[in-house]
Amino acid sequence: NFGEKQMRCFFANAGNGLLLFFMCTTGWGYVEANWPIAAYPALFALAVSWYPVNAWSLKSTVGFWAVVLTALTVIIVGKPEWSKALKFKEFHQFDAVTRATRNLTPLYTRSYQMAAKMTFDQKRPVYKLRGMNRKDFFDYLEQSEPKQRMYYWVAAKDDILPLVYKTAGHQEVETVAVDDIYEIRKVVVP
Repeated sequence: NFGEKQMRCFFANAGNGLLLFFMCTTGWGYVEANWPIAAYPALFALAVSWYPVNAWSLKSTVGFWAVVLTALTVIIVGKPEWSKALKFKEFHQFDAVTRATRNLTPLYTRSYQMAAKMTFDQKRPVYKLRGMNRKDFFDYLEQSEPKQRMYYWVAAKDDILPLVYKTAGHQEVETVAVDDIYEIRKVVVP
């Protein structure tokens, strides 16, 4: 029989253990901010389990996060120009690329994040070029490998076409700079 004390101990260990793991791994490389989300359910359950005993702390915590999330929403959605200067560049870093590629097809990108954001913004499927960057969801999709004789690829200025495409004869024949970071490359297949 799981008692109240054991339940709180379980949720504290589960939630804090995952957060500790996340904190330890962030020093080794670039990570996504949503990775520690697995710890949230356990921490929320822990907070609710203390409700009758510590109602003021729970209410003040909920109030604090309500203010923080409201402020973030205003910054990101209401005033996007503020978010570009702050730490929220991820929400707008592909805006110029999205505008420049609206009528280009077939279109491939350099990363999962770019493909997902452009798919959402353009309301059409945009795939990451298979073999670019780290292995992810798009690397398992057949559509991520170009089958056409000509395609467009959004790349960072220092990106190179993956070796598998170079050895198959894919050639970059035209490059158009979009901004300081990204460019659109036209690739032809013999």
